[in-house]
Amino acid sequence: MNKLSWAITGLILVAGFGAADTVFPLTIGNVWKYNLITEGAADTVVLCETTFVVMKITRDTVLDDGTPVRERLISDVLRKDTSLYYEYYAMKDNCILMYNELNAGAGDTLMKFPLTPGASWNFNDQETAFADGQQVVRVPAGVFEDCWKVGTVKDRDTTYFYYAPGIGMVKLYYRMISGQDSMVLRCELKSTNLK
Repeated sequence: MNKLSWAITGLILVAGFGAADTVFPLTIGNVWKYNLITEGAADTVVLCETTFVVMKITRDTVLDDGTPVRERLISDVLRKDTSLYYEYYAMKDNCILMYNELNAGAGDTLMKFPLTPGASWNFNDQETAFADGQQVVRVPAGVFEDCWKVGTVKDRDTTYFYYAPGIGMVKLYYRMISGQDSMVLRCELKSTNLK
């Protein structure tokens, strides 16, 4: 999965994972709705576009190798076009792993528990993730206390995810730089329907 796709989908992870449950409540049927704001400039053309993303935990299933996973449906709604795709999550060795397909090999390590400020782990072969502490986050869905800020940096691209206890991801910030062009993507929680 490319960096932009990963940023858009965020990091809402599987229920039944002990410590992860407090930050990632992924009970089947949970739904999160986000405003997705894209801002950027390419060859002096400024883009500012607002769309929305819906994420829903749909079912338990297994990878081709027999690993039990939780499935998440992501619906990107952009200019009246809707694209659907799935991601799969498993817990192993105090880490939450993400798989893009049921026949995937090794998953990306999205989170390593316990979360502590300054902790870091290998996200994948190309990036390191880190916990940057806790803070208050304001988004359209409200004000959330004690949100964990988790980030990755790759080359000149930066991603930050903000997770509220009992809610999951409430905000995402992604900045991509390519040559002289840059783009900022912000994903902010609009509403939830948690089971």
